[in-house]
Order: sequence, then structure tokens, then C-alpha cells
Amino acid sequence: MLDAAGPADLMIGPLPTGIFGHDPKLAVYRQDMAKAKEYLAKSEYKDGGFKLTALYATGYENQRRWCLLLLEALKSLNIDLDIRPATWPDTVASAQSPDTMPNFMCLFQTANYADPDNIAFAAYHSSRNGQWQNPVYKNPEVDKLIEAARIETDQTKRAELYKKFQELVVDDAPDIFGVLEKRKLGMRDSVKNYVFTPVAANSIELLPLSLT
Repeated sequence: MLDAAGPADLMIGPLPTGIFGHDPKLAVYRQDMAKAKEYLAKSEYKDGGFKLTALYATGYENQRRWCLLLLEALKSLNIDLDIRPATWPDTVASAQSPDTMPNFMCLFQTANYADPDNIAFAAYHSSRNGQWQNPVYKNPEVDKLIEAARIETDQTKRAELYKKFQELVVDDAPDIFGVLEKRKLGMRDSVKNYVFTPVAANSIELLPLSLT
């Protein structure tokens, strides 16, 4: 995934590196084909022989490449993958019901404010089921931790709540934790007063900029 992403780091769990509460020591699942074959052999599909679906946003070459990497890995398990490009409205619509959800969906998510609740609640609280950030994931214990962390004023206790939250989510494995992309910005020498803001980095603050 790193090779297909360009400048990036592998994610360690559901929260981005650098945000409050992130646990850099999480034991995150990484690709292990021997272990995958071991667990597949214990299932009713021990010989594979079925097809999964993967959705990616039309025009995103890195997402298309990730789907191809997934296709290659699944083939070694005798599992086929139907890769489908989709417009954003179609992606959102597919998340509304488990009946319309693909097995895999490529998504980008960024923090809109510098607090872990921004991601934890939107992506993992069951009240968000049916939304593109959390189509189907539901764990009552995760819900309780998110809700408790929202109102906890002691930062030490709050960090511990988010630590437990991350451990539970990683154990449930609702996501393949992909990459944290490094922003690629180019500008001429004549542009002055630019300061990178990591929160909602898709939007550049134009007010302080000037041209000389």
C-alpha cells in the first residue's frame, strides 16, 4: 500500500499519528498470508471459491492500485474480487444499507478539528450506521468508550479511554488501516506567508498569502 500511495506512512490503528490519544504501540494486523490461509482453512470456505466486491472512487489512481493489491492477495486464497469504480454519490448511497454495501470500500478521512472525537464518533459510533464513514460497524462497548471520552475533562483519563477504544476497534478489525498520506504542495518562490495547517488540510488558508 505504501508503494502505491506515494509519500505516506502506514496507519497504526483508527486514529492518525499526532492526534491526542493516538497509541503508537497498538498491535495492528499486517499482511500475513500464512495466517490468512490458516484461518480460512478453519472456516466453511476452506477452499475459497467465492467472490467479494471492492468499491473505489472514480479517478483516484492510488485507490485503484490498492484494490489491485487486494485482488492479487485474495487470488492466492482462491477468492475472486470484483473491483468497481464509483462516483462519490453512488459510494455514499451504497453505505446506507448492509444489503447495498460492497465487501470493501476505499475511503479517505481527515480530521476537521484537532480532537480524536472527530474521527472516533463519526467512523465507529453505531449511531452513524448508514453513513459513508461507518456503514455497518457496531460495538456497544466501543460506543460507551466514545461517549465517555466526549465528556471526560481529565486528559489523562480521556487518553486512557481512547487507548481502550483503539484496542477494541483493532481487535474487531472493521477496517484495513491503510496509509496516512503526506501532503504534497508545490508553490513558486514568489508565494509568501504560507503555513501548513494539518487540520482540514484539504483547504488552504488564503488570507495570509501574498505574492512578491
